[in-house]
Amino acid sequence: PGLILAYTNSIEELARFIQAHHLSVYSPLVIMTAAGVLYPEVKAKIEEVFHTTVFNRYGSREVSDMACSCEKDEGLHLIPAVNYLEIVDDEGRQVKPGIPGNIIVTLLTNYTMPLIRYQIGDIGVLSDKDCSCGRGLPLLEKVKGRIRSVFRNKQGDLIDGGIFIRLFYFRENIKQFQVIQEWFC
Repeated sequence: PGLILAYTNSIEELARFIQAHHLSVYSPLVIMTAAGVLYPEVKAKIEEVFHTTVFNRYGSREVSDMACSCEKDEGLHLIPAVNYLEIVDDEGRQVKPGIPGNIIVTLLTNYTMPLIRYQIGDIGVLSDKDCSCGRGLPLLEKVKGRIRSVFRNKQGDLIDGGIFIRLFYFRENIKQFQVIQEWFC
């Protein structure tokens, strides 16, 4: 196939399986991931195993695609003709670029059942930079994950769940791990 479209976790597990069993695979022209955070380490591993470029897209069932990476991989290009995406704090106030917050979106193409300032349930960060590809579209710097997969320390600061990927994943001696959040009063 020229394109493999896959859930991030599924293609990640397939890459692990292929690597663990020393299998050779056909290299598609491109792999497009969705439905999960594509951490840099995981992207690199998928590209290494499949010998191809991995692109990532961000969306939801309710809104469809909201952003997609490009060949420069400097963030996810927003699609302002289709939706208006904002990053807000817990009180619904917009945060500055570079600051993580709740992703909310207004769908601009559904006239029958409009979604206005719909909270997706994800944490994201807008970028104030332009992508070097020259498309001129606004950038989502990163999607940090579902609100429920982001942790808080004793001070209440957000801790990206991806830190555990960097600590434990793709290590020969660790097959599975589980992280439990304890709520501090």
